[in-house]
Amino acid sequence: MKVVISESRAHPEIGKLYLDNVIRHGLPLFEGLIARGVAAGEFRSLDPSLAAKSLISPMLLAAIWKTVFEPLGAETLDIEGLARQHVDILLKGMAP
Repeated sequence: MKVVISESRAHPEIGKLYLDNVIRHGLPLFEGLIARGVAAGEFRSLDPSLAAKSLISPMLLAAIWKTVFEPLGAETLDIEGLARQHVDILLKGMAP
């Protein structure tokens, strides 16, 4: 992730490779799950595309925090705690 973030501007092929092989495969899976949950009444009506991006945001933060900020002296990020907190907030916010 750090390489993709830091080098994609100078080497767009790196970002394109990640976009094509990770993002364009993974996001539709999340979007489909969320859309099915909305259709089944398990989630309130919301934009599956934006909700999917909200789901992966903490993972991006964790990757950046661990590889960039912690080596510079930032406090250690409790990734499991962050994930639990985010799931709690997300599921309550998506509840019908």
